[in-house]
Amino acid sequence: MSIPFLIGQLVLASGLARFFYVFDAILPIPPLGRIAFGGATTSFFTASLLLLLTLVAPGLPLAAHASAPFIVGLALLVALWKRPPPQDPKSPHTLRDPVALASAAAILMVACIIVPRVWFYAGQLTGNSDAMQYLAEAQQLLSHRSFFDASGIGGLADGSLRGDPHGLLWPAYNASALVWSSLGGAGLNDEMVARVAFQLTFISYIAAGAALGSAARVRGLAILIPLLILVVPLLPSASIDGNRDAFRLTALLLLCTSLIAQWHNGMRRSGGAAAALGVALGGWAMQGHALSILLVPLIVAPWTLLSVAFKRPYMRVASITAAVALGFCLGGLQVAMAFYKTGSLTGDNVDAAQVTAGTLYAHGIELREAARVGEGAVLASRLSTSFARDGGWPSIVALVVLFAMIPCYFVWRSSTRNNSGTQSATINWHIGAMFAGWFLGQTLLLLGAFDAGHYNLSSWTVLNARYAMQFYMFAALLVAWGTAIAPVALAFAPASILRRESSGRMALSLAIVVVAIATTTILAKRWPYYSTSGYQAVTKQLNALTASLPPTCHILAEDTGINFLAQRPVLQLYSKYMRDLLVERDKEQLLHKLDQRDICAVVLYSGLYVDMAGPAVPLLELLAPPNFKMHNVDPWRIYVRTTP
Repeated sequence: MSIPFLIGQLVLASGLARFFYVFDAILPIPPLGRIAFGGATTSFFTASLLLLLTLVAPGLPLAAHASAPFIVGLALLVALWKRPPPQDPKSPHTLRDPVALASAAAILMVACIIVPRVWFYAGQLTGNSDAMQYLAEAQQLLSHRSFFDASGIGGLADGSLRGDPHGLLWPAYNASALVWSSLGGAGLNDEMVARVAFQLTFISYIAAGAALGSAARVRGLAILIPLLILVVPLLPSASIDGNRDAFRLTALLLLCTSLIAQWHNGMRRSGGAAAALGVALGGWAMQGHALSILLVPLIVAPWTLLSVAFKRPYMRVASITAAVALGFCLGGLQVAMAFYKTGSLTGDNVDAAQVTAGTLYAHGIELREAARVGEGAVLASRLSTSFARDGGWPSIVALVVLFAMIPCYFVWRSSTRNNSGTQSATINWHIGAMFAGWFLGQTLLLLGAFDAGHYNLSSWTVLNARYAMQFYMFAALLVAWGTAIAPVALAFAPASILRRESSGRMALSLAIVVVAIATTTILAKRWPYYSTSGYQAVTKQLNALTASLPPTCHILAEDTGINFLAQRPVLQLYSKYMRDLLVERDKEQLLHKLDQRDICAVVLYSGLYVDMAGPAVPLLELLAPPNFKMHNVDPWRIYVRTTP
């Protein structure tokens, strides 16, 4: 059922692209940028539609949820069919422009790498624990289709799902794909349509980069930004593993696009619409990932300060800042409620360390986390690790651009005075300052400027490399700007304006081709072809081993990825509702508690917290014969009850 899902997404993307193309006053950027912006918002609107329907019409049939994106997209196309397009300036020499030709060549080069890999991984199985957990959350949401019954940050009281601090948008997007699996007869635990949905977020990410480059109105940025943001380390995992990173980074890029667009005079005509867009993007960015509780302020604050410094209308700046802040607050309501109820930003059913505190298993978590961080708590080691991930491209190059900007600016001003100001309009220093401000904020995060108590965000970028992805993305923005303006900035030799323009175009074209070659080389290396069927293998074995057990049998799992494909109910060992199992130190009492919950099988992940806690912990002692029989499915171990 992937084809109907794709058709619905294509129609919705077309409708949104048409909407933003026609209403240029909402987003006064070049037409291709508006089209890219609209297409990039498709996943957000798909998820929002599903959540809206679960809120206003709980229990709505699956067919209604499945058809909603198609209906909305078609309605937008029909409503705007006869509306005249805006009068955008057109260049009659585009086909002869070397920059346009180089851009086309770059697109073809990168497409040769991306298209076959997206096609391949659309047909692979999901092999990532986090992705499987989000699919399980989507499955649970579709089982009742009621907004207030979603698992959310609190998890489920039966212990089958732990809390998710990131918000409902991503599980809702997953659900929009799973609904088609169910309608096709495969059931809610078939992931193949969701695999297609994962690939679309990767495409949206590229479109968002193009929209931001277009909004900046710097020649070449509309192609350089998409090329450079593709070299962000671990980005291919959005396609391979189905994680939420492309989704969350798209939200950040579109928020940046909207803010940059506010600097154009055309925005004065649509203050209310621009504010509404700011609310939506602020909410999406916050729902993209819990880390956005810091990332969104690191985007908005520099923009606000620079807007004031550049003498933009103060009331306009204040209204847009307030709009994004409102969306940010709405998107973070679950975090605020969790903090109010538990005193923790992640609630009391998310962090395994919090759930196991005071038990024999807490030491295992401490040991594993310390091993993963290593020397990441040391600044020099953390920087070395961060730069090693991308080999200095674009991170170290961005630092070079950052430190070179100020002296280059003063040299440029001096040159401008000597040349009667003929070159001053050819470099947009405001965009460079904005990109530098955003990159500087991410650099400060990496340096530990925002660490507070338990929240050692700088060390977390080593603990989980995905938490550092936005650092490389904003580094890519600054490098893209530096690459785009370098041909102009280096044109100091006395020459006619026409000759400078021609040489600048040729130099920029060459730079685009060089960047495209570098991007394709890096992508080909970081995005290999391989099977991702790990969870399919373990759950297939688990389902076979438990098929003959009593119908009331439950499974206890240490890995959150087991739930989605398992045919029997799976309870999460590190759910707060399972804490009594972790607290219990007497082996016989622990066995009695397992019996009370009808737990007939246990799945452990080799080398994870239970193993790190040591062989003497009660659970490992209990799982030894004769009570349980072990079946190894590396790296998992399945223990099946053998005694009544």
